Amino acid sequence: CACLCLDLFHLTLDPETAHPSLSLSEYNRAVTGGDPEKPYYGYSCSDYSSERFKKRFDYFWQVLSKESLNDCCYWEVERLNNGYLEISVSYNDICRKGNGPECGFGFNNLSWSLVCSSSACYFCHKNNKSELQVPSPSKVGVYVNKSAGTLAFYSIDLHYNTMKLIYRVRTKFSQPLYAGFRVGVRSTMR
Repeated sequence: CACLCLDLFHLTLDPETAHPSLSLSEYNRAVTGGDPEKPYYGYSCSDYSSERFKKRFDYFWQVLSKESLNDCCYWEVERLNNGYLEISVSYNDICRKGNGPECGFGFNNLSWSLVCSSSACYFCHKNNKSELQVPSPSKVGVYVNKSAGTLAFYSIDLHYNTMKLIYRVRTKFSQPLYAGFRVGVRSTMR
């Protein structure tokens, strides 16, 4: 199955899934990790256990996209500082409550993740990490072809306006897919 993505897929982050320490901005197209000294941005413990937080991640600083991904799509993610950033493709039924591997992107069979920090880059699925011998990119392109079972991450060089494949995985996707993101303290992605 061949597919050509002509346009960027524009993601909207779902505030109902965002950990309370995350701040969404730019019409829910950007996310910033909060201050660990103020973990819940003014929410009280009683607020946190309410129905309002039912879909939220309660341990990992993660958020899912509001819309499921098209069968074939491409989007880009820019890391605005050198902080921690995790870009994931996930099934919507990933666990959201607790700190077990079933809840963290890349630690289970429900999600696939590219992790970038200021010093390293690796791919993770089912808690199996593949260290990547590439500089940690500031901008990443993500290509998904669900029918073909392809997920690929590209480093985008803004200076030379070029793309280079970082990692590609072939798998069988069995459910609708969502983009997922995890950021570190004061890290921002859009």
